Amino acid sequence: MSRIVCVWELGDDLGHFSNFSPLIEEMLQANHEVFFLVKDLANSECFSWSEKIRFFQAPIFLSKIDPIQEVDCFANILQNKGYYSATTLTPLVKAWMALFSLLQPDLIIFDHAPTALLASNNLSIPRITLSNGFLTPPAGTAPQNLQPWLVADQSRMEHSEAHVVEVINKVAINLGLQNIARISDLYSARLTCITGFKAIDFYRSTRTNALYLSPASKPNSHPKPNWQPNSGKKVFAYLKSHCKTTPILLDALALLNVNLVCYCAGTKDAAYIKYRGSSVQISNTLFDINAALAEADIVMCHAGPGMVNAALLAGCPMVLIPMQLEQANTSRILEAMGVAISLKRSDDANAITKKLSLFFNNPSYAEQSRLFRQRQCEFSDLIDAQQVWQLCEALL
Repeated sequence: MSRIVCVWELGDDLGHFSNFSPLIEEMLQANHEVFFLVKDLANSECFSWSEKIRFFQAPIFLSKIDPIQEVDCFANILQNKGYYSATTLTPLVKAWMALFSLLQPDLIIFDHAPTALLASNNLSIPRITLSNGFLTPPAGTAPQNLQPWLVADQSRMEHSEAHVVEVINKVAINLGLQNIARISDLYSARLTCITGFKAIDFYRSTRTNALYLSPASKPNSHPKPNWQPNSGKKVFAYLKSHCKTTPILLDALALLNVNLVCYCAGTKDAAYIKYRGSSVQISNTLFDINAALAEADIVMCHAGPGMVNAALLAGCPMVLIPMQLEQANTSRILEAMGVAISLKRSDDANAITKKLSLFFNNPSYAEQSRLFRQRQCEFSDLIDAQQVWQLCEALL
């Protein structure tokens, strides 16, 4: 029996849990001891976990500083998470080091966990990264413009990179850890697994020696969606109520009489009342995603990697409502592929209604989605959780 530690440090949403879920199942079947250090303990209850797993709260940066609004490169993301000074970074690294010392792992698997990676870079055990492409810059590479639709200020990016590297190395020297030359060096690991399709990996043109993990998810106990019995296209939406575009989008869909089933996190009672009797069905309870995508004709979401990869696997065209930088980049890639349209924050009700009408009446999006799925079924080099676990066992 080996002791395995899974880590999720930064980022939001349930996708970080679903990344680990099938892999942890393989670990438990092999009778290993599993610890899961997570950013959001409260939402762990959304999944049905074995009682054998032991959960811990991950050390995270809680700050009252004004974040950097104009994020040019990965260094800016880290600066907003405590990497702007050695004073703020040191206690986080110490906390991670203390946890690893306490748990004595034989293997660590990281999802969006730069500080945990830093704190463990002197350990003589296998380390594996398991995350989406945007959150995993290829080790040893220079900073890349995270807003490719804008002209990059190269000098500003290099300055941000140099500052964060200096902070990291100051902490590393004080704590007996290995120095780095580039921020991307934090992500050096024995095995790099990217969840989902290479086609939407932000670093796909520069990444080498990475494995791409199939987005197929295991069966779950969540209810299946129940679309209304009419001839309209079935639309499955995974939205957030606090996104200002969500109510405008739902109103437009109701006016267009779209056959919609929507999981909308944080929905208030007023929304249920407002759309009662319309073609729009809203739920505050998670659905069985596999069952939903097996029947859906169209998917609407915020371009999170979990839903996007699942929709691509199902061959469903998408309407995307990006809320942050990673999602904006994913939306641009999918629009260029011809499998999705994107709604902007500045879009008003008229603009959204017009975009939706054009989308619903254009069969090319469904055709391109079908072709993508067909190509992936025939030529995909994706691996599954069982294959990843076999590689982990070999390292152990």
